[in-house]
Amino acid sequence: VNEHPAVLESAAFGVPSELGEDEVKVAVVPRRGAGPEPAEVAEHCRERLPAFMVPRYVEIVEDL
Repeated sequence: VNEHPAVLESAAFGVPSELGEDEVKVAVVPRRGAGPEPAEVAEHCRERLPAFMVPRYVEIVEDL
């Protein structure tokens, strides 16, 4: 996630799923003046990570 040019920092964590296994959620702090869309961050991850590591949820936050 942090390799995305508009991302300053991020944190990934598991959130409970209705299906029993946790799903991946990432909180993203954008670089100053940048505003990545959650779908853009997820697509960036889809292109670089195994499917089980791609976040199901992306939240843009001011700080971690």
